[in-house]
Amino acid sequence: MKPRLAYFKLSEAQSLKGEFSGWSEESRDERLRLLIKIIERHKFLGVASATPLADYKEVFGDLPDKGVRSPYFISFYGIVSHLAGYLKERGETEPIDFIFDIQPGHVESVIAAWGRFLEAASPELRPLLGDYPIFRNDKTTIALQAADLGAGWSRQLAEDSYYSRPARTPPWGDLKPEISVLGRYWTKEMMLDLRNTLNLSGYSSGHSERQFS
Repeated sequence: MKPRLAYFKLSEAQSLKGEFSGWSEESRDERLRLLIKIIERHKFLGVASATPLADYKEVFGDLPDKGVRSPYFISFYGIVSHLAGYLKERGETEPIDFIFDIQPGHVESVIAAWGRFLEAASPELRPLLGDYPIFRNDKTTIALQAADLGAGWSRQLAEDSYYSRPARTPPWGDLKPEISVLGRYWTKEMMLDLRNTLNLSGYSSGHSERQFS
């Protein structure tokens, strides 16, 4: 429909830049409502994992393993483990193909950390984890654009929760869509438990600006 979007990114929609350059807020909000309805109609399942960066660096920042030092480790671990556990409970047995958007500079970290994912996963989940993750361009892979909407909005809600701010109102309005989401907001205690599960020694207590990855 006109005006046609070549691709969707929530950040561009909210800032009215990129594909949404020249749009009015009213037109943007209406398009978002239509996109949300598509997600709802096809019953997509959202999976979100949010991590306070300062706490992450405090728990994992001293490790020699570059893959685990990156906050993308726990983000990917959280998504992979949460989804695998959910599908296991539903009786699924087929291995999952994980397809992520390309993140320059971080793909290598994820690949390097995949062995850690398998080490930390419970034995009953490992058959579901399949092969190494696949990375695709989110401007040409439609499902990743739906994921971008979910991930971007989940991050904003996580920041509101972390800073004890009132939850913001979504630009698509109070639709109350029936969309299922598996969400995990990592705490420092959860990260320490994961570190112990990975059987890693040492602990640092550095500090950095609080933000989410």
